[in-house]
Amino acid sequence: MLIKIMEGLIILCMLSMVFLIVWQILCRYVLYISSPYAEELSRLALVWCVFFGATMAVRFDDHMYVEACVKYLPVPVQLIIRLMVHIAIIIFSYVLLVYGWRFALLSIGDYATSLRFSRSVFFFPVPIGGH
Repeated sequence: MLIKIMEGLIILCMLSMVFLIVWQILCRYVLYISSPYAEELSRLALVWCVFFGATMAVRFDDHMYVEACVKYLPVPVQLIIRLMVHIAIIIFSYVLLVYGWRFALLSIGDYATSLRFSRSVFFFPVPIGGH
């Protein structure tokens, strides 16, 4: 159930990014007007999409590592390298969770220029992605 929700949020973020960027281009080059909120909202959608996507990649063991070099090593060495990769991911997730949460809470009082919402919305995906 949670996987389907995350997939839906990633799709929603991607679609909103595409729509907002097309809208920004249309406004700028066809209508000759400014659309200041489109750039900031598309950047926000990108941030959320990246962290949701990273969470899904770790969940399905699709995170990046150099498999081309590892697959020619003996199986015991491959297992050790995979273990090291997973340990590094756990440590990195912990850092994202702890420091991302602190930074997101510190930025609650800072507001975005065009949309007037808290900048912490840009930083809350960090601890969410670090879980």
